[in-house]
Amino acid sequence: MQFIYPKIAVKEAFPQKVVIGPFESNNRAVTLHPVYRDETGLHNKRETLSRIGESSSSVLIDLIDRDQDKYINFIIEVNSNVSFQGACNSGNNQVESALPKLFRGTRCVATLFKNDYKLLPKWVAWYSRLGFDGFMLYYNGKISDIANFIDSNKNKFPANTLFIQWDVDYWSKYRDGHAGSLLPVHLKHHAQPLMLNHALYSLKGRFTEAAFFDLDEYLLITDKNKSLDHIMADNCAKIFLSKWAEIRATNPCVSSSLHPLEFLFERCEVYVSEECVPFPSRTKYICQVEGTALAGIHRPEAIYKSNVESIPTIHISNEAVVVHFHNFTGQIRDFGSNPPSKFLRIQNG
Repeated sequence: MQFIYPKIAVKEAFPQKVVIGPFESNNRAVTLHPVYRDETGLHNKRETLSRIGESSSSVLIDLIDRDQDKYINFIIEVNSNVSFQGACNSGNNQVESALPKLFRGTRCVATLFKNDYKLLPKWVAWYSRLGFDGFMLYYNGKISDIANFIDSNKNKFPANTLFIQWDVDYWSKYRDGHAGSLLPVHLKHHAQPLMLNHALYSLKGRFTEAAFFDLDEYLLITDKNKSLDHIMADNCAKIFLSKWAEIRATNPCVSSSLHPLEFLFERCEVYVSEECVPFPSRTKYICQVEGTALAGIHRPEAIYKSNVESIPTIHISNEAVVVHFHNFTGQIRDFGSNPPSKFLRIQNG
């Protein structure tokens, strides 16, 4: 378990471009450029390109859906010549490596959290059980605020765990729209898109796969005879649909047929919605690190263009779902236009 305090050049919130990094010792930077749209939601490519300007270092990307790029929120530029000296709110100009050299493995999961930090031990235990061997835990504040909790639970975190201080505004200051920006309102997230792509580019050359789940989201393999290795064996990025879930019992359940999730939550009963939230809402994913150019909140936003046949494609998996607990915060959840019609007790096997 280690602590990382990256120097992040976040000069302005969206809709301006945002630079994240550096990565490793070459001072490489990643710049996220928002995609601009007209009042109908169609991508205004001329506006987007005019904001970006000429650049010879832009990464060539391949949209998931070439005909309808409505799911693409950003395009990306990788620049090896950006200097972070003086660009960050730090007391010196030292540029440091993003991650420790020994932080390597096969499958890493990353998350951004704040007030829900007490959920970390159970969340880490679940994903360790699934076969994840790396954990990037981004705290949306000062790590010193939760230092006592981390120290008292240090034996519950694997050695390959990084706590990363991500003290960036969670919401964009343009979350309610901005005159003349042509930005859709759904681009309200600020800290999370930066964190996702910081993790993605930090993991290149270190891990094979990357996953992004919140602390109230648990990936559940629906076939007990299959493992995550089996699901990911074709080297394709996998998108998982989501099901709402809740914990109902306040007293331990005495049933002998408890689901592993119920054991995790002190033998309390877990109920899961009968139907999945329709795609593309609330999806999460596992992607191939080297083949992914841009990480989104609910799906990989872009993969690299390549003539190499082994570059992964993206599939929606029917072999696992994301169990999304809506009642961890104690607040009534707004399910939007797709409320669950029925909750059923989770089945063991």
